[in-house]
Amino acid sequence: MFLPFIRRTALVVLGLLALPAAAQQSAQPLPLTAEALSAAERLFEIPAYRQLATRQLYRALESLPEAQYHASVDALNDPQVVQILRGVIARSMAQTFTLQELDFMARILATDEARAIVAKSDLLQSLLTRELAVAALSNPDLARILSAP
Repeated sequence: MFLPFIRRTALVVLGLLALPAAAQQSAQPLPLTAEALSAAERLFEIPAYRQLATRQLYRALESLPEAQYHASVDALNDPQVVQILRGVIARSMAQTFTLQELDFMARILATDEARAIVAKSDLLQSLLTRELAVAALSNPDLARILSAP
């Protein structure tokens, strides 16, 4: 029942997690190795990574129609669904990033600075939204652009 949701959600989350790789549009998937998969799975042990992945997943779900959004959020209470999504993300990360890149992400995301940056992402979003509204109020051209359908 939730397989289409899982596929669609996983693709959205993976797209968000792999933004740096998307910049290299000519990049090809790497062979899936046990070492890379293990490194990608270990990322879930890092609180900052789990928090980022969770936020991105919920933001992706917010784009769904309301009924599907609620059903999808409810599905995330099922440990099997969560495990499937983690597996999809880990396999995709292992095929996107080299072992050295995965290890680098782990080292960076394990730092206090990374945890602080992730913790401040909601604050940054609210400040950006507020500043954008202020800018639109003071610039009629920007206001027209932002209010266009």
